[in-house]
Amino acid sequence: MQAARIQWREGGTPESDAFGDVYFSRDGGLAESEYVFFKHNGLPARFAQAQDAFFIAETGFGTGLNALLTFEHWQRTAPPHAVLHFISFEKFPLRRADLIRAHAAWPELAVMAQQLQAGYPPLTPGWHHVPIADNILLWLWFGDVHEGLADLEVPGGVDAWYLDGFAPSKNPDMWTAPLYEQMARLSHAETTFATFTAAGVVRRGLEAAGFAVDKVPGFGRKREMICGHFAAGAPRQRLQKPEQVQVVGAGLAGAAAARVLADAGMAVTVYEAESPGAGASGNWAGVLHPLVTADWSLRSQWYQLALEQALPRWRDAIAAGVAGRLSGLDQLLVTPAWQVRFEKFAHRFPDHDLFHVVEKPCKTAFNAVHYPQGGWLSPPKLVQHLLDHPRIEMKRQKADVHSRGLDKAMTIWATGVGESPLRSAIRPVKGQVSRLSGSMPALHEPLVHQGYSVPTTMGLITGATFEKTALDQTIPTREGHAHNRQLLAQACPELELGDTLEGRVSLRPTTRDHMPIIGVDAARQQAFSLGHGARGLISVWYAAHQLATQLGACRRPCFIRIEHQSRISRV
Repeated sequence: MQAARIQWREGGTPESDAFGDVYFSRDGGLAESEYVFFKHNGLPARFAQAQDAFFIAETGFGTGLNALLTFEHWQRTAPPHAVLHFISFEKFPLRRADLIRAHAAWPELAVMAQQLQAGYPPLTPGWHHVPIADNILLWLWFGDVHEGLADLEVPGGVDAWYLDGFAPSKNPDMWTAPLYEQMARLSHAETTFATFTAAGVVRRGLEAAGFAVDKVPGFGRKREMICGHFAAGAPRQRLQKPEQVQVVGAGLAGAAAARVLADAGMAVTVYEAESPGAGASGNWAGVLHPLVTADWSLRSQWYQLALEQALPRWRDAIAAGVAGRLSGLDQLLVTPAWQVRFEKFAHRFPDHDLFHVVEKPCKTAFNAVHYPQGGWLSPPKLVQHLLDHPRIEMKRQKADVHSRGLDKAMTIWATGVGESPLRSAIRPVKGQVSRLSGSMPALHEPLVHQGYSVPTTMGLITGATFEKTALDQTIPTREGHAHNRQLLAQACPELELGDTLEGRVSLRPTTRDHMPIIGVDAARQQAFSLGHGARGLISVWYAAHQLATQLGACRRPCFIRIEHQSRISRV
């Protein structure tokens, strides 16, 4: 994937090198967006009538002008309970610096522009998530629009289409039959579209796919444009969510599922035989950062999308008092294989800004990659925060697969290594962490090496062992502490380590392919959020929203290839 190459015309108008065309009208970009996309999709009035979620899909994100203007309109006119999902596709995304420079042309959009700039994702292929506000979510596909549309599902369908991007004469590969066919697949009877062009090839393609097309006067010097609606569509489906649900397990996965469903208005009962966060979710500190593979696999894309959804929610949790810090993280390149992996990634995606290399940080023995999207949290404190909701009821009792202790309601199994109908798919791995005395001032941020080390107010949390035997022995051992200290000493030989104060042992719920198990079995009235392993802080919030969407508790876009990686049918 390649970032956009921009030439700046006099007056600050950006022009694409690849397409030889400007990103917005010299006659007034804002006015053109208002005229083409808002007026001819009837959006101000439709925003005011939005019931739950409203979906807009755009071909050609460009500078984000249409998105920013849409966000402003939504905030002014939509009911506070409704959520806007803006889905946009861009083959050549702008670098952040170019995006900021383009936004300077519209000071009236500065507030929304700052939100977009702050959350603008790294330039890596695939789906990305940018939270603009609690009721505005931006979903970006970086790559070919045809591949992105084929990968998209929208519960209920897209409500309005912005057919933007460069003109058919400049960008013929986009304006083809597969585009209109995917639009038809993703539309319903009330779906509208608008586009700046009136080219015959576009008009005929839309009509062939089932859209009614109207030719109307264009904006400025453009004589004509087209708009219309999906004449062949079925009525939009309405949400049918259960009124109540029960969750078995009060670790990170169960707490996240309970919170998302409670926020969606459902009554949730959580069953936990021990105390919340008693298993692997009870460790004093956990780290989160992107999962980089040389080829940016679907697994990497899954975790990147999950991370982008988790980070804003976890920042809110930290602001509410949960211990943690999300200002960055260093991963030491402790083996030649790691070094090669990051070099191959950077060679394949030279415009990425997912990480940058730093030389031997914090008296370490190795160079490192620094992730701006990284940090640490206290899992048990986060669990407590998530479960603190008036629609969540905790029951301190055991529930099992034979329904003992459970009501006849939809049951979500989030039991870690505990009992569940899919227990055989879970591979427990024992891990011991150690708490060392001292503040370790040389360590300013979490450090990932062969293990991980986190400076906290409790001292330095470091670990962890990976043990597949003696799983029933959960008392910390001297050997485990020695292992953890050795990992840190090898990574930071000049670091003066404090005394070992205590340890903690838990079982990580891993799977054969290192992906979580997420999905709903409606026939058996059960759902699953299992197998999050060592990356639960990244994965559980995305998992919770997948379940909420499948249960009908909310409407969010679904991404076919990515979510296929965590489907329950694979186990």
